[in-house]
Formats: sequence, structure tokens, C-alpha cells
Amino acid sequence: LMGLDSETLPDDLARRMAILSEGCMSPELDEQAVVKLFLVLPVFGYTLSETILNLTGEGAELGE
Repeated sequence: LMGLDSETLPDDLARRMAILSEGCMSPELDEQAVVKLFLVLPVFGYTLSETILNLTGEGAELGE
């Protein structure tokens, strides 16, 4: 991501990218799609990861 490797990638950004990659079900996003999303629309990527964190923090509901 913008010349960053795994050594220099901020922990929060790496965490949010992993959350988005694993938490997005429809459409499914692979690692390359998540990187591109954060390159092109970083605020949207951050917002999506925040939404996933909020929804998973609420716990599971029967039937969902």
C-alpha cells in the first residue's frame, strides 16, 4: 500500500484491511480488492471496517 511493506504498514490499517477482507460477505473482497479500495477510497474503507466492527460488537441475532 503506497510503498508500505508489512514492516511499515500501521497496525490499525492492517487490522482494518483484515476486518474488511474477512467481514465483507456480499460482495466478497479478496486482499487485492481491499488494498485497492483503501488506495482509491480510504475514508470509505475505514467506514466499512468501522461498520463491520459495530455490527459484530452487537452480537449475533437468531436468523441473521
